[in-house]
Amino acid sequence: AILIGKQVFGGIGQNLFNPAMVARVVLLISFPLEMTLFQQPLPLCSASAPGFIDSLAISFGNYTPVDAVSSATLLGQIKTELGRGVPFDRAALDAGSLWRSSWGDVAGSMGETSALLLLTGGLLLIYKRIITWHIPCAMLGTLALLAALFNLIDPVRYVDPLTHLTSGAAVLGAFFIATDLVTSPVSRQGQLLFGAGCGLLVYVIRTWAGYPEGVAFAVLLMNACTPLIDHYLKPRIYGRDSKGEPLNYVESASGDER
Repeated sequence: AILIGKQVFGGIGQNLFNPAMVARVVLLISFPLEMTLFQQPLPLCSASAPGFIDSLAISFGNYTPVDAVSSATLLGQIKTELGRGVPFDRAALDAGSLWRSSWGDVAGSMGETSALLLLTGGLLLIYKRIITWHIPCAMLGTLALLAALFNLIDPVRYVDPLTHLTSGAAVLGAFFIATDLVTSPVSRQGQLLFGAGCGLLVYVIRTWAGYPEGVAFAVLLMNACTPLIDHYLKPRIYGRDSKGEPLNYVESASGDER
């Protein structure tokens, strides 16, 4: 991630792509089974829960005790069932409740399963002005809008918007990944376009591509578009017009031209 995703572009502040997403996509393509198979969540410190070493062994297929159960993510399970022709309502019921996916009691990658906790952290970042609302709102709004539209057209085949928002890495990606200052556009209009593009690509990949999750791919594809977005949606420089030309006059407080 550091060598290929950052240093080859010149180091800190010069990289075109998000280094963490570069590493994840490389691992996902190289080890698709290991990266999409997870230990089913069990009560913490319970007798049935495997330890850390056993969990790694289960994930990499080297050890499978009798009481260990591996499973796909909620989105992966729903997508598999939909591919078999099972209606969405039944597939979602078999996969788990909406509350479980919101709270994080589902299989998934570390840090992505609890949508409510991630939303709380994201809102805190906005409140502290570490990030702005433009990319998260545009990304999640576009994803929810597309999901609602297709679910309205055919509720049997397409996943509803709440499941899209509370499952997978949608909230994590919107608040903590896509908002990377180096690899996202500078202008507010560009950030809205960037977030909307991420949401569109996430929905397309989740619905029609081979992977059940598409946040990493979506962010990298939109990272590649960031220089183009910045070129056409430049923020206006103070003292210059929208074309970058110096202002020919200024107005005084009394309204007289100087």
